Amino acid sequence: MNPTKRSVTVCAPINIALIKYWGKRAGDMILPLNDSISVNVDALCAKSTVEACYGEGLSDSVSLNGKERPVDPQTRYYSFFARLRAILQSRDPSMDVTKWHFHVTSETNFPVSAGLASSAAGFSAMAFGIGQLFEFDNQTMSDLARVGRFILLLFHPFSFRLDYNNKDLV
Repeated sequence: MNPTKRSVTVCAPINIALIKYWGKRAGDMILPLNDSISVNVDALCAKSTVEACYGEGLSDSVSLNGKERPVDPQTRYYSFFARLRAILQSRDPSMDVTKWHFHVTSETNFPVSAGLASSAAGFSAMAFGIGQLFEFDNQTMSDLARVGRFILLLFHPFSFRLDYNNKDLV
């Protein structure tokens, strides 16, 4: 067995809320309860190496600052990889997405759990890395990151809006 491997290293900045959105609505998409504005701080970032492997007998893994993180159904990592596989399946219905497995090694140059949007930076780095490996457009990467929508801008409005069908707008 010789799985196909792809790898890339990327950096994603933290962001600091200037106007905080104060809460999330229900669901797994991490959508804001109301609007906010945040600013990226490029000097503080998550540097992540993302590896995609295709083959049998592999599993997903995430390491943050040298510590292995669980990737089980209760975690956002699991949801991230499940969403990624759904995107890959929609792009190529003939692909056996169960054979794709992902390994992420991330290091930050700032303290995690300190109110600096470390998870947003981490998930943005993961989504951007995956996007580079699979040639995703910016919107697909942003949708995948969900908590890291600031991928695209220096200042980013994080809006709570619904379209005429009561669906979330990004």
